[in-house]
Amino acid sequence: MSKKKIRVLFVGNSYTYYNDMPDLFRQKAEKLEYDATVASVTKGGYYLKAFADPQDEYGQILRQTVEGQEYDVVVLQDQSCNPIRDREGFLTAIGALKSLLEKQTTHFVLYATWGRKEGCPKLEELELTNETMTQALAEGYQEAADRYGMKIAHVGRAFSAFRKVFPDVDLYNEDLSHPSVEGSNLAAETILKTVIGLI
Repeated sequence: MSKKKIRVLFVGNSYTYYNDMPDLFRQKAEKLEYDATVASVTKGGYYLKAFADPQDEYGQILRQTVEGQEYDVVVLQDQSCNPIRDREGFLTAIGALKSLLEKQTTHFVLYATWGRKEGCPKLEELELTNETMTQALAEGYQEAADRYGMKIAHVGRAFSAFRKVFPDVDLYNEDLSHPSVEGSNLAAETILKTVIGLI
């Protein structure tokens, strides 16, 4: 019996490419007997609105990458504060990317990220805690999912749940923002569960 194929494109920034999370996703899928192919278009600090922009360098790279390709799932991840700071801009960018990529894919998954770790100056700037930032991000991605008929991989909520059970395992890089290897593994697992539920 041949393995079921999964073709996934990741679009995002360093929260996606840290620790080569797309390849961790591929490895985990293959352990579950899927034939997984992954591609990614990522740039540190990037916003989804830039990928949607045909004049942007990485917007052009995205268009070149998907030309003639088909994917089962496209995973979208925005800049880590943008769904909170600019909700309407965030929603508009997701709509633009759906219009751009819907001929290349069957499904979209929104990669909902996590609140910064306690002690990160960004929390004070946003007047949020780790928990309230995670919740605000989840609400932003939920609004996008409802508006555009997409699914969410609630990685931020998975971080929160994991930390309560395994408080000694650090899911964060020393910068209190990016994922550690353990964090990227949890992200990959959470996204994979969402993807398998769609295909």
